[in-house]
Amino acid sequence: MLTKRHRIECLRDIVKYCDQIEAFLRGSTREAFEADLRTQNAVLWSLQMVGEAAIRWDKEEKRRGEPGLMEGRYPDVPWRDVRGLSNVVRHGYDDIDLDIIWTTATEGIRPVRDAANQEITRSDSD
Repeated sequence: MLTKRHRIECLRDIVKYCDQIEAFLRGSTREAFEADLRTQNAVLWSLQMVGEAAIRWDKEEKRRGEPGLMEGRYPDVPWRDVRGLSNVVRHGYDDIDLDIIWTTATEGIRPVRDAANQEITRSDSD
């Protein structure tokens, strides 16, 4: 069972990998991303890690009898999709849509990171 410290580590992982995605793409364009296999792989790996950390957090919520905690606190974040990122990258690697990855990485990651940061702050004050 995850302790409070482990729960915060899950959230910090989400923040860390979201930050990495933004760093990998800083100053990039969609066209440059499509042409750069190294950046694609870095972004995909980081998206997978965000999804894995969100899965660990979700499992802990369920063990603690608090299923849907993040969904309730941050309803604008598509948590089910966030958790599904790891499966998409791991099992759908041969059918990855770079348009979806680009949009997720450039538009969808910030709210996820912001929610994780808010939850870290909330946990620190408990």
